[in-house]
Amino acid sequence: MVESIYSPEACSYCGSRSYSTVVTGPTVPIIKCASCGLMRRGWISEAVKNAHLFVDYAGGTERHRRQRREKEVAHTIDFLKISDVLEEYLPRKGRFLEIGCAMGTTLNGFRQRGWNVTGVEPDQWTCEHAIARYGLEVICAPFEEAGLPRESFDAVLLLHVIEHLNDPFKALKQIADLIRPSGFLVLETPRYDTVTFRLLKGRERSVIADHIHYFTRPTMLMMCRDAGFEVRKIEAVGRTVTVDRLCFYAAKFSRSQRATKIINGFSDFLHLNRIRIHINLHDMMRLYLQKLNRSFSANEIPPV
Repeated sequence: MVESIYSPEACSYCGSRSYSTVVTGPTVPIIKCASCGLMRRGWISEAVKNAHLFVDYAGGTERHRRQRREKEVAHTIDFLKISDVLEEYLPRKGRFLEIGCAMGTTLNGFRQRGWNVTGVEPDQWTCEHAIARYGLEVICAPFEEAGLPRESFDAVLLLHVIEHLNDPFKALKQIADLIRPSGFLVLETPRYDTVTFRLLKGRERSVIADHIHYFTRPTMLMMCRDAGFEVRKIEAVGRTVTVDRLCFYAAKFSRSQRATKIINGFSDFLHLNRIRIHINLHDMMRLYLQKLNRSFSANEIPPV
């Protein structure tokens, strides 16, 4: 869900053009705003982008799509736990929007839990899959262009989307506008103030060309509070994955076309896509955010 034009010249949150370099490579450079601390992707070449695409599609389009389906099914096991928490705050449930609903697997699970669901997904193929496979109401467009009415949803789900956006702070304010007073946004994204990131730097699994912003817990909380949300709960979450998916991460780490082909062949031969495991490295954060009646101005942001 990468927006078409991105420039790292200025911080999307505070506008500062001063920065320090946190990571130089070998995947993508990461720079840190000298004013607010928000990290973002630096300048990358087409060669870097193409190297990532090779790993994604090394086994062909059909293998890539199969991996995406299997990934979503495995992740839904974890994501449906969100409904249990939301129901504590919203026992009557209500209207539910997932931004970036992909193939609709998680959205369909929430519908089965009794939510009145709508999805938004800009990717044509996954959007069509969600409609055809599950009969979901899905708008095929970026959420900003979907024509969604103001204050019409009780809960909004934003799972691993915000790190792909050019202007995440602007997006958070637009999402707040869609939520009814006292409604909830559940946001999940990788975090980069972890032991894993300090050790692996540019080889950490979530440092990829598709990710534009790299959040720490303080910078994420700063933006959410300034966009008009109160943090009600934060979880350090893991992920259920197939062993084939772990092989995919190994291929990403290797950055070698030859190694990628060997790893894919090994995984396919042993049918590692049939084996699931749960891993929690505390490198992802899930925030339950309740909409306030007003947002904070920049100089009113509470300390994190």
